[in-house]
Amino acid sequence: MSETISSGKDKSAQDGAFDLYGSTGVIGRTNSGSFSGIYILVARVGANAGLLTKATGEFGVTDNTLVITLKKRQVIGLDFIFFYLYQVGLNKMIFGSGQPLITGGQLKALTIQVPNAKEQQRIADCLNSLDTLITTATQELETFKTHKKG
Repeated sequence: MSETISSGKDKSAQDGAFDLYGSTGVIGRTNSGSFSGIYILVARVGANAGLLTKATGEFGVTDNTLVITLKKRQVIGLDFIFFYLYQVGLNKMIFGSGQPLITGGQLKALTIQVPNAKEQQRIADCLNSLDTLITTATQELETFKTHKKG
């Protein structure tokens, strides 16, 4: 389902024009927007190896993060693929005792059972809705905690 799985190569620049993604999401700015569109990012090395992030717009990616480029016919199913990979638990694929690592080859070797496009969209919509509810509840909880401190 992937066209390519590659490692980022962008470097940090304090006054850069584009978001720079690392293993934990946006970690700074960069001068080059190497990617444009919607992509799935996977932390490649370290304690966060296997962590997933969705990136949109124009942005750069560091060398410790893998970028999954889906085949054009699969773009509709990006949310489905993201949640599927999340459910699989990529951190189970990590190897290496000194520095945990996950490779593009491992991701390419994954077998994914995919329902038709309509079912993919229904599943992704449901999970996105739940994700939004969780985010809202987390924000409310933080507000209550702040209020309680007052």
